[in-house]
Amino acid sequence: MRKYRLGSNIALLLGAIGVGVLAHTLVSAVLRRLVRRTRASAFKAAIEAAYLPSGIAIVLFAVLTILPVADFSVTWEAMAARVLAIGLIAALGWGLTRMVGVAFDVAIAGAGRAGESDVQARRLRTQLSLSRRGWYLPPYLWRAISALAFSRRRGAPVSFLASRRDH
Repeated sequence: MRKYRLGSNIALLLGAIGVGVLAHTLVSAVLRRLVRRTRASAFKAAIEAAYLPSGIAIVLFAVLTILPVADFSVTWEAMAARVLAIGLIAALGWGLTRMVGVAFDVAIAGAGRAGESDVQARRLRTQLSLSRRGWYLPPYLWRAISALAFSRRRGAPVSFLASRRDH
């Protein structure tokens, strides 16, 4: 009887993964079709940049929603839910970072076409490039948020993000 429950649980999880992949494929196809007719290359770049992170997030969300229906032990279900939630947070952070990168790329590309003088356009591109480097911070923030999920590592974000001085 236990073997039958394990097989049905695995079938449920595989079905959730399949539904997540199918949902992601359909949403991506619709978005690509909508953007294909426009001349906005920024939207095309944003959809391409978010393709893999959104796919992972949708699949993890599908598995996370089906997990309470499956007949797993309480400890295994809690552990799996925690790991899936951390993966979901990481996928969303990755997607956010990629989308911000696309926004900066579009802004930098548009700075040269703004009709300003060469000096002003170069200064604007330089300022945007320097600002973009500051957006490498969100992955560290998402890692710190993920560390909050573990009860023994509650102090990790503070030590991870804190600056250290040698006295």
